[in-house]
Amino acid sequence: MKSRDKSIAALLSVFPNHGAFRKFCEDSSHSKAVESFVAYAAKNNIIEKGDVKILEAFIRQHAHTPDDCTPLNNLNFEALLEKKADLLKMTLSIRALADRINSLIAECRIDLPKVDKSMLSRLKKEPADTIYKQDVLRSLAFWLGHERAELGPIWNYDTLIKLCSESKQTANYKEGVRVGFALYSRGDVIDHEIVGWLKKVLKSYIEQSLGQFLYGRWGKIHSHDITTLYIDFPKEVEASDPMSYRQCLKCAISLAHQIAIRWSLSKYCSKNRFLSIAIVAGEYSNLDNYLLPLLNAKLPDDPVIRVSDYARQCLLINDIRVILCQHPTETTLFNGEALTIWWVTAL
Repeated sequence: MKSRDKSIAALLSVFPNHGAFRKFCEDSSHSKAVESFVAYAAKNNIIEKGDVKILEAFIRQHAHTPDDCTPLNNLNFEALLEKKADLLKMTLSIRALADRINSLIAECRIDLPKVDKSMLSRLKKEPADTIYKQDVLRSLAFWLGHERAELGPIWNYDTLIKLCSESKQTANYKEGVRVGFALYSRGDVIDHEIVGWLKKVLKSYIEQSLGQFLYGRWGKIHSHDITTLYIDFPKEVEASDPMSYRQCLKCAISLAHQIAIRWSLSKYCSKNRFLSIAIVAGEYSNLDNYLLPLLNAKLPDDPVIRVSDYARQCLLINDIRVILCQHPTETTLFNGEALTIWWVTAL
Protein backbone atom coordinates (compact mmCIF):
# COMPACT_ATOMS: atom_id res chain seq x y z
CA MET A 1 0.00 0.00 0.00
CA LYS A 2 1.28 3.50 -0.86
CA SER A 3 2.46 5.75 1.96
CA ARG A 4 -0.32 8.30 1.31
CA ASP A 5 -2.99 5.61 1.39
CA LYS A 6 -1.68 4.32 4.73
CA SER A 7 -1.74 7.87 6.08
CA ILE A 8 -5.34 8.34 4.96
CA ALA A 9 -6.33 5.01 6.52
CA ALA A 10 -4.66 6.03 9.81
CA LEU A 11 -6.44 9.39 9.84
CA LEU A 12 -9.85 7.90 9.06
CA SER A 13 -9.32 5.18 11.66
CA VAL A 14 -9.08 7.88 14.33
CA PHE A 15 -11.90 9.94 12.80
CA PRO A 16 -14.19 7.49 10.98
CA ASN A 17 -16.90 10.14 10.58
CA HIS A 18 -17.45 13.87 10.87
CA GLY A 19 -19.03 13.57 14.32
CA ALA A 20 -15.95 11.89 15.74
CA PHE A 21 -13.77 14.73 14.44
CA ARG A 22 -16.07 17.47 15.75
CA LYS A 23 -16.24 15.88 19.20
CA PHE A 24 -12.45 15.69 19.30
CA CYS A 25 -12.01 19.33 18.26
CA GLU A 26 -14.58 20.65 20.74
CA ASP A 27 -12.51 19.46 23.70
CA SER A 28 -10.11 22.31 24.52
CA SER A 29 -7.49 19.84 25.81
CA HIS A 30 -7.10 18.58 22.24
CA SER A 31 -6.01 21.89 20.66
CA LYS A 32 -2.39 20.75 20.14
CA ALA A 33 -3.54 17.32 18.98
CA VAL A 34 -5.81 18.89 16.35
CA GLU A 35 -2.89 20.96 15.07
CA SER A 36 -0.75 17.82 14.88
CA PHE A 37 -3.38 16.01 12.78
CA VAL A 38 -3.70 19.01 10.45
CA ALA A 39 0.08 19.12 10.01
CA TYR A 40 0.19 15.35 9.45
CA ALA A 41 -2.52 15.54 6.77
CA ALA A 42 -0.75 18.39 4.96
CA LYS A 43 2.67 16.73 5.14
CA ASN A 44 1.31 13.50 3.63
CA ASN A 45 -0.58 15.29 0.81
CA ILE A 46 -4.00 14.38 2.18
CA ILE A 47 -5.04 18.05 2.14
CA GLU A 48 -3.57 20.91 0.10
CA LYS A 49 -2.64 23.13 3.04
CA GLY A 50 -2.64 23.02 6.81
CA ASP A 51 -6.13 24.26 7.56
CA VAL A 52 -8.46 22.56 10.06
CA LYS A 53 -11.52 23.42 7.92
CA ILE A 54 -10.01 21.66 4.92
CA LEU A 55 -9.23 18.60 7.04
CA GLU A 56 -12.78 18.61 8.41
CA ALA A 57 -14.18 18.74 4.87
CA PHE A 58 -11.94 15.83 3.85
CA ILE A 59 -13.15 13.69 6.75
CA ARG A 60 -16.79 14.53 6.03
CA GLN A 61 -16.32 13.57 2.37
CA HIS A 62 -14.55 10.26 3.14
CA ALA A 63 -16.51 9.21 6.23
CA HIS A 64 -17.09 5.51 6.73
CA THR A 65 -20.64 4.18 6.75
CA PRO A 66 -22.00 2.56 9.96
CA ASP A 67 -22.03 -0.82 8.22
CA ASP A 68 -18.27 -0.54 7.71
CA CYS A 69 -17.73 -0.10 11.42
CA THR A 70 -19.79 -2.87 12.98
CA PRO A 71 -17.74 -5.31 15.09
CA LEU A 72 -18.56 -8.98 15.52
CA ASN A 73 -21.48 -9.82 17.78
CA ASN A 74 -20.59 -10.32 21.46
CA LEU A 75 -17.01 -9.16 20.96
CA ASN A 76 -15.37 -6.90 23.53
CA PHE A 77 -11.98 -5.29 23.94
CA GLU A 78 -10.59 -8.14 26.04
CA ALA A 79 -11.57 -10.67 23.39
CA LEU A 80 -10.11 -8.47 20.63
CA LEU A 81 -6.70 -8.53 22.29
CA GLU A 82 -6.94 -12.24 23.07
CA LYS A 83 -7.87 -13.01 19.46
CA LYS A 84 -5.53 -10.46 17.89
CA ALA A 85 -3.76 -13.12 15.83
CA ASP A 86 -7.00 -13.97 14.02
CA LEU A 87 -8.79 -10.60 14.05
CA LEU A 88 -5.87 -8.18 13.67
CA LYS A 89 -3.32 -10.48 11.99
CA MET A 90 -0.66 -9.86 14.60
CA THR A 91 1.31 -12.02 17.02
CA LEU A 92 2.82 -9.17 19.02
CA SER A 93 2.66 -9.24 22.80
CA ILE A 94 0.68 -6.43 24.44
CA ARG A 95 3.94 -4.78 25.51
CA ALA A 96 5.40 -5.02 21.99
CA LEU A 97 2.16 -3.64 20.51
CA ALA A 98 2.33 -0.65 22.86
CA ASP A 99 5.95 -0.02 21.80
CA ARG A 100 5.01 -0.13 18.10
CA ILE A 101 2.13 2.29 18.64
CA ASN A 102 4.33 4.74 20.53
CA SER A 103 7.03 4.56 17.89
CA LEU A 104 4.55 5.37 15.10
CA ILE A 105 2.92 8.20 17.06
CA ALA A 106 6.33 9.75 17.70
CA GLU A 107 7.49 9.30 14.10
CA CYS A 108 4.34 10.94 12.73
CA ARG A 109 4.41 13.68 15.39
CA ILE A 110 0.85 13.06 16.47
CA ASP A 111 0.05 14.68 19.81
CA LEU A 112 -1.70 11.70 21.40
CA PRO A 113 -0.68 9.98 24.64
CA LYS A 114 1.73 7.09 24.75
CA VAL A 115 0.21 3.68 25.21
CA ASP A 116 1.41 1.35 27.96
CA LYS A 117 0.64 -2.26 28.68
CA SER A 118 -1.15 -1.51 31.95
CA MET A 119 -3.68 0.82 30.29
CA LEU A 120 -4.50 -1.70 27.58
CA SER A 121 -5.00 -4.28 30.34
CA ARG A 122 -7.30 -1.90 32.25
CA LEU A 123 -9.38 -1.30 29.13
CA LYS A 124 -10.10 -5.04 29.01
CA LYS A 125 -12.15 -4.60 32.19
CA GLU A 126 -13.13 -0.93 32.25
CA PRO A 127 -15.19 1.32 29.97
CA ALA A 128 -13.32 4.11 28.18
CA ASP A 129 -14.94 6.76 30.37
CA THR A 130 -12.16 9.36 30.54
CA ILE A 131 -10.50 11.58 27.95
CA TYR A 132 -7.17 9.87 28.57
CA LYS A 133 -8.57 6.36 27.98
CA GLN A 134 -10.32 7.57 24.84
CA ASP A 135 -7.09 9.11 23.55
CA VAL A 136 -5.24 5.85 24.19
CA LEU A 137 -7.84 4.14 21.98
CA ARG A 138 -7.26 6.83 19.35
CA SER A 139 -3.54 6.05 19.45
CA LEU A 140 -4.35 2.37 18.94
CA ALA A 141 -6.78 3.22 16.14
CA PHE A 142 -4.11 5.32 14.41
CA TRP A 143 -1.67 2.39 14.46
CA LEU A 144 -4.32 -0.07 13.24
CA GLY A 145 -5.27 2.20 10.36
CA HIS A 146 -1.66 2.75 9.36
CA GLU A 147 -0.32 -0.80 9.84
CA ARG A 148 -3.43 -2.92 9.25
CA ALA A 149 -5.24 -0.90 6.58
CA GLU A 150 -5.76 -4.06 4.51
CA LEU A 151 -8.24 -5.28 7.13
CA GLY A 152 -10.63 -2.52 6.13
CA PRO A 153 -12.20 0.32 8.14
CA ILE A 154 -13.81 -1.84 10.83
CA TRP A 155 -11.04 -1.44 13.44
CA ASN A 156 -11.46 2.29 14.03
CA TYR A 157 -11.93 4.47 17.09
CA ASP A 158 -15.71 4.17 17.16
CA THR A 159 -15.45 0.38 17.06
CA LEU A 160 -12.89 0.32 19.87
CA ILE A 161 -15.12 2.53 22.05
CA LYS A 162 -18.02 0.12 21.52
CA LEU A 163 -15.85 -2.84 22.43
CA CYS A 164 -14.78 -1.19 25.68
CA SER A 165 -18.37 -0.38 26.60
CA GLU A 166 -19.14 -4.10 26.21
CA SER A 167 -16.31 -5.15 28.52
CA LYS A 168 -18.11 -4.14 31.69
CA GLN A 169 -21.26 -6.02 30.74
CA THR A 170 -19.61 -9.44 30.67
CA ALA A 171 -19.03 -9.28 34.43
CA ASN A 172 -22.77 -9.28 35.09
CA TYR A 173 -23.39 -12.89 34.12
CA LYS A 174 -24.11 -14.91 37.26
CA GLU A 175 -25.74 -17.98 35.76
CA GLY A 176 -24.94 -20.40 32.98
CA VAL A 177 -23.31 -23.72 32.26
CA ARG A 178 -19.94 -24.98 33.48
CA VAL A 179 -18.19 -27.85 31.69
CA GLY A 180 -15.45 -29.65 33.60
CA PHE A 181 -12.71 -31.95 32.26
CA ALA A 182 -10.65 -34.14 34.60
CA LEU A 183 -7.84 -36.54 33.72
CA TYR A 184 -7.33 -39.51 36.07
CA SER A 185 -4.45 -41.92 36.26
CA ARG A 186 -5.19 -45.62 36.65
CA GLY A 187 -1.59 -46.63 36.35
CA ASP A 188 -0.20 -44.44 33.55
CA VAL A 189 1.25 -41.01 34.28
CA ILE A 190 -0.76 -37.83 33.58
CA ASP A 191 1.97 -35.33 32.70
CA HIS A 192 2.12 -31.73 31.46
CA GLU A 193 2.20 -32.89 27.83
CA ILE A 194 -1.19 -34.58 28.16
CA VAL A 195 -2.76 -31.65 30.02
CA GLY A 196 -1.28 -29.30 27.41
CA TRP A 197 -2.84 -31.39 24.64
CA LEU A 198 -6.24 -31.18 26.34
CA LYS A 199 -5.99 -27.39 26.67
CA LYS A 200 -4.98 -27.08 23.04
CA VAL A 201 -7.89 -29.11 21.65
CA LEU A 202 -10.37 -27.31 23.92
CA LYS A 203 -9.15 -23.91 22.76
CA SER A 204 -9.11 -25.01 19.12
CA TYR A 205 -12.69 -26.26 19.13
CA ILE A 206 -14.04 -23.23 21.00
CA GLU A 207 -12.35 -20.79 18.61
CA GLN A 208 -13.32 -22.63 15.43
CA SER A 209 -16.84 -23.81 16.24
CA LEU A 210 -18.25 -21.76 19.13
CA GLY A 211 -17.64 -18.26 17.82
CA GLN A 212 -20.66 -16.77 19.59
CA PHE A 213 -18.74 -17.10 22.85
CA LEU A 214 -15.81 -15.05 21.63
CA TYR A 215 -16.46 -12.29 24.12
CA GLY A 216 -14.62 -11.64 27.35
CA ARG A 217 -13.60 -14.48 29.59
CA TRP A 218 -16.51 -16.66 28.49
CA GLY A 219 -15.17 -19.69 26.71
CA LYS A 220 -11.81 -19.20 28.40
CA ILE A 221 -10.14 -22.29 29.86
CA HIS A 222 -9.65 -22.21 33.64
CA SER A 223 -7.65 -24.63 35.79
CA HIS A 224 -9.19 -25.98 38.99
CA ASP A 225 -6.06 -28.00 39.68
CA ILE A 226 -3.24 -29.53 37.62
CA THR A 227 -5.41 -32.14 35.87
CA THR A 228 -8.86 -30.52 36.13
CA LEU A 229 -10.02 -27.80 33.72
CA TYR A 230 -13.35 -26.04 33.32
CA ILE A 231 -15.07 -23.65 30.92
CA ASP A 232 -18.06 -21.38 31.54
CA PHE A 233 -20.75 -20.52 29.01
CA PRO A 234 -23.23 -17.88 30.25
CA LYS A 235 -26.94 -17.68 29.69
CA GLU A 236 -27.79 -15.14 27.04
CA VAL A 237 -31.02 -13.95 28.66
CA GLU A 238 -31.79 -12.93 32.24
CA ALA A 239 -34.79 -15.21 32.78
CA SER A 240 -34.32 -17.91 35.42
CA ASP A 241 -36.32 -20.68 33.74
CA PRO A 242 -34.63 -23.72 32.11
CA MET A 243 -35.51 -22.46 28.61
CA SER A 244 -32.92 -19.69 29.01
CA TYR A 245 -30.12 -22.29 29.05
CA ARG A 246 -30.76 -23.51 25.52
CA GLN A 247 -27.81 -21.97 23.65
CA CYS A 248 -25.15 -22.37 26.33
CA LEU A 249 -26.18 -26.02 26.91
CA LYS A 250 -26.01 -26.79 23.21
CA CYS A 251 -22.48 -25.43 23.15
CA ALA A 252 -21.55 -27.37 26.28
CA ILE A 253 -22.86 -30.67 24.84
CA SER A 254 -21.13 -30.01 21.51
CA LEU A 255 -17.83 -29.32 23.26
CA ALA A 256 -18.12 -32.35 25.56
CA HIS A 257 -18.96 -34.64 22.63
CA GLN A 258 -16.06 -33.41 20.49
CA ILE A 259 -13.49 -33.66 23.28
CA ALA A 260 -14.65 -37.15 24.24
CA ILE A 261 -14.12 -38.29 20.63
CA ARG A 262 -10.76 -36.53 20.26
CA TRP A 263 -9.52 -38.03 23.51
CA SER A 264 -10.49 -41.54 22.47
CA LEU A 265 -8.64 -41.09 19.15
CA SER A 266 -5.55 -39.49 20.69
CA LYS A 267 -2.27 -41.24 21.40
CA TYR A 268 -2.69 -40.45 25.09
CA CYS A 269 -5.87 -42.46 25.59
CA SER A 270 -5.28 -45.83 27.26
CA LYS A 271 -7.02 -48.21 29.66
CA ASN A 272 -4.85 -46.73 32.41
CA ARG A 273 -5.93 -43.12 31.83
CA PHE A 274 -9.49 -41.83 32.07
CA LEU A 275 -11.05 -38.55 30.95
CA SER A 276 -14.16 -37.52 32.83
CA ILE A 277 -16.42 -34.70 31.57
CA ALA A 278 -19.18 -33.10 33.66
CA ILE A 279 -21.85 -30.52 32.79
CA VAL A 280 -23.65 -28.49 35.45
CA ALA A 281 -26.03 -25.53 35.18
CA GLY A 282 -27.19 -22.78 37.51
CA GLU A 283 -25.56 -20.00 39.53
CA TYR A 284 -21.80 -19.98 39.06
CA SER A 285 -21.16 -19.40 42.77
CA ASN A 286 -22.57 -22.88 43.58
CA LEU A 287 -21.57 -24.97 40.58
CA ASP A 288 -18.27 -26.39 41.87
CA ASN A 289 -20.20 -28.11 44.68
CA TYR A 290 -21.75 -30.33 41.99
CA LEU A 291 -19.10 -30.29 39.27
CA LEU A 292 -16.29 -31.92 41.23
CA PRO A 293 -18.38 -34.82 42.64
CA LEU A 294 -19.65 -35.50 39.10
CA LEU A 295 -16.11 -35.62 37.74
CA ASN A 296 -14.90 -37.85 40.58
CA ALA A 297 -17.83 -40.28 40.62
CA LYS A 298 -17.08 -43.93 39.80
CA LEU A 299 -19.97 -45.03 37.58
CA PRO A 300 -20.94 -48.32 35.88
CA ASP A 301 -19.13 -48.85 32.56
CA ASP A 302 -17.14 -45.61 32.96
CA PRO A 303 -19.40 -43.16 31.09
CA VAL A 304 -17.41 -40.10 30.06
CA ILE A 305 -20.04 -37.31 29.98
CA ARG A 306 -22.00 -36.79 33.20
CA VAL A 307 -24.68 -34.18 33.91
CA SER A 308 -26.35 -32.83 37.02
CA ASP A 309 -30.07 -33.21 37.65
CA TYR A 310 -30.82 -29.58 36.80
CA ALA A 311 -28.70 -29.73 33.64
CA ARG A 312 -30.71 -32.83 32.64
CA GLN A 313 -33.98 -30.94 33.13
CA CYS A 314 -32.69 -28.10 30.95
CA LEU A 315 -31.62 -30.59 28.25
CA LEU A 316 -35.06 -32.19 28.17
CA ILE A 317 -37.04 -28.95 28.23
CA ASN A 318 -34.95 -27.47 25.43
CA ASP A 319 -35.19 -30.65 23.34
CA ILE A 320 -31.42 -30.97 23.01
CA ARG A 321 -30.94 -34.38 21.41
CA VAL A 322 -28.97 -36.42 23.89
CA ILE A 323 -29.87 -39.86 25.20
CA LEU A 324 -29.34 -40.24 28.92
CA CYS A 325 -29.12 -43.31 31.11
CA GLN A 326 -32.37 -44.86 32.31
CA HIS A 327 -31.31 -45.31 35.93
CA PRO A 328 -29.17 -42.53 37.46
CA THR A 329 -26.83 -42.90 40.43
CA GLU A 330 -27.19 -40.91 43.61
CA THR A 331 -24.39 -39.76 45.89
CA THR A 332 -24.30 -37.66 49.04
CA LEU A 333 -22.39 -34.37 49.15
CA PHE A 334 -20.29 -33.24 52.09
CA ASN A 335 -23.18 -31.04 53.30
CA GLY A 336 -25.60 -33.95 53.32
CA GLU A 337 -27.36 -32.97 50.06
CA ALA A 338 -28.23 -35.79 47.68
CA LEU A 339 -26.76 -35.42 44.19
CA THR A 340 -28.35 -37.33 41.31
CA ILE A 341 -25.85 -38.20 38.58
CA TRP A 342 -27.02 -38.77 35.03
CA TRP A 343 -24.78 -39.65 32.12
CA VAL A 344 -24.94 -39.45 28.35
CA THR A 345 -25.20 -42.76 26.52
CA ALA A 346 -25.61 -41.38 22.98
CA LEU A 347 -26.20 -38.22 20.95
